[in-house]
Amino acid sequence: MTRAELRTLVYELVGRPSTYARLSTTQIDAYVAEGMMRFAQETLTPALIDFVSVALSSGTPTYTVSGSPLRLLSIQVSGAPLIPTTLQRLYVAAPAFQSASNAAPTHWMSMGRDGSTGSSVVRLYPTPNASLTASVAVLKKPAALPSSGSILEWDDLEQQAFAYFAAWRHFQNKTEQDQSGFAKTMMENYSQLESQYRRYNSLESFNSQDALQQSAWRSPPQPQGG
Repeated sequence: MTRAELRTLVYELVGRPSTYARLSTTQIDAYVAEGMMRFAQETLTPALIDFVSVALSSGTPTYTVSGSPLRLLSIQVSGAPLIPTTLQRLYVAAPAFQSASNAAPTHWMSMGRDGSTGSSVVRLYPTPNASLTASVAVLKKPAALPSSGSILEWDDLEQQAFAYFAAWRHFQNKTEQDQSGFAKTMMENYSQLESQYRRYNSLESFNSQDALQQSAWRSPPQPQGG
């Protein structure tokens, strides 16, 4: 499917022509991009998982992770996985943690983003006592869809989900007739595709072979409503 075909599908789902003033191709592209971000975060799309190396320094507890990822998933130091926690939990579990002696890190916590670069910020506990390297598993932001040619990064099921999401976003416009009913239908279809994707990509599905034996996941639900 190309970007133009994806746009056409969205117009078909909402039952409007491509000349419809209240739904421009620019709006569709923005809605699709929003759907891509949501789909990636909710399904942890395997193709978007990457690993970033971060150099640790003795006596430094806070680090930035380059690339502005959507989410930080896990951190390992010297092959040992660190335990995710929060600053609030650490204050309860170890009130004196800020004055604790430097040692090999055992926990990590997200500290939001750097205001000037947008990079994710993490804090390690205890503060490292040596120069080490951390391997950070991240969920990358989806790349923008190509302006021409086929969309290769996402398969048909995923692209169908983005189209339903875009249609749902359009029907959030309160000026559309019967917008509540249409919006509900579009979101139900999006959620069904998302669930199918989760089921197919789960470890259980590969162990049981259910996803391979049941080809229904490849067939997106038919548009409902007007």
